[in-house]
Amino acid sequence: MDTALSLVGLPVADGTLMDAVVVQPTEPGPWPGIIYPFESYGLTDHMVQRATETAAQGYAVIVPDLYHRQGRLRTAPYWEFQGSWTIQPYPILARVLMWQLRHDELFDDLDAARDHLLSLPTVRADRIGAIGSWMGARIALFYATLRPEIKALVQLYGAGAGSINHWEDYIRFLSLTEQTPPSDPTPAGNARVQGTAMDHLDTLEAPMLVMPAVRGPSRSDESPIEAGLRKLGKPFEVHEYPNSRTGFDNPSVPGAYNAEYAADAWERTFAFLKKHLGS
Repeated sequence: MDTALSLVGLPVADGTLMDAVVVQPTEPGPWPGIIYPFESYGLTDHMVQRATETAAQGYAVIVPDLYHRQGRLRTAPYWEFQGSWTIQPYPILARVLMWQLRHDELFDDLDAARDHLLSLPTVRADRIGAIGSWMGARIALFYATLRPEIKALVQLYGAGAGSINHWEDYIRFLSLTEQTPPSDPTPAGNARVQGTAMDHLDTLEAPMLVMPAVRGPSRSDESPIEAGLRKLGKPFEVHEYPNSRTGFDNPSVPGAYNAEYAADAWERTFAFLKKHLGS
């Protein structure tokens, strides 16, 4: 299906202006909408490519620039993935960008992206889903727990139980580099949206597809998120990818890309979205 891409500027509740990539079919629709928060590397060509492929399946997809308060369309290079983020005296750029994210601002940004989708005559207001990978998986999950309008959720590796900006890693970095951690380990700016996704799993309404990367041939146990969903009786599906690394669907990530796994994961993604949102 042919698609059209546009870069739009969206007003956010705090008075900032955020760019977002919107990709949708050229046919009139209306189509289900997909919110697609990016990985820690920012709004890269890979994110745009995956958004375009999703749109070609019959969806209006929006990828908001969640780093916009740190500079317009900031990205980090994927080659950083080869090294250790604890390299002294500086961490890799992707971590620096990620550590500055705050819950309240992120939810304002995602609300702005959602509202833009809902304003489009080509989008079905009752069929909104979310896709996330890596950091974006944490963000999409947390957002879906507090936004019941999200009707389907796909987690392409990275759906951790910790904070969405990996604040725990920031504290660890400060310790490893002999810097003094803040007296209050909770980052400022989390007043309205507190805790982590684990604290709000009971309010999640969207069925979820979880596709973890597994370093070895199998996992010894399910993730805390999966265990929490199972305990609560929430609908979810799991398909794991053995002997893989985070980033297995991204050709730009050194040493992680697996073409077979990538094709399978996105085929499963599209089937799951069609099942729960239509197209």
